[in-house]
Amino acid sequence: MNIEIANRLVELRKKYGYSQEELAAKLGVSRQAVSKWERSESSPDTDNLIVLAKLYNVSLDSLLDTSEPIEETIERVEETQNVNVIDKENEDNKPIWLSTLYGLSMLVATIAYLLIGFISKDPLRWAVWWILYLIALVICSIPEAIYYKKASKFNMAVLCTAVFIYIGFYFTAWHPGWVVFLLIPVYHTFCGIFEHKKNQ
Repeated sequence: MNIEIANRLVELRKKYGYSQEELAAKLGVSRQAVSKWERSESSPDTDNLIVLAKLYNVSLDSLLDTSEPIEETIERVEETQNVNVIDKENEDNKPIWLSTLYGLSMLVATIAYLLIGFISKDPLRWAVWWILYLIALVICSIPEAIYYKKASKFNMAVLCTAVFIYIGFYFTAWHPGWVVFLLIPVYHTFCGIFEHKKNQ
């Protein structure tokens, strides 16, 4: 979408006092979709454009009016289509390096687990150290969170589970060890607030 139209959508939404969530609810789309329209990363479909025009009491012509030359419009549409394909690939499929990282981390966790099991004198080695697989998942979620620029991709739930199991077995602190699970909703609440503010 043309940045001029995207800015117009922002102005009209604010003029009518809608938040992105409220507008998304009226249109039956996600807040992320509205955010992408307003950042000129994607365009509303025809049905949504009609609803937006009616909602803001403007004609489609005035909603979509732009001073951009036709050549630039065609070029921008082609670029947007390519970006949307890349975005879809990023969201639906992990990039090959990230999938490889997950596979290698599981292999390393397996080797480490077997070495600890056969070499260590720790009586709990087989019962506890399978948490290496959980730790590997947590470690891999760090570059994934960085790659997608979403803190919520960090695997806080798995980290809390690993910590709970460790302190439960080694310190017999199953209670109050369960308290670590309270970090999960707190973490994801802050992630949600941060990602919401970033997309506004």
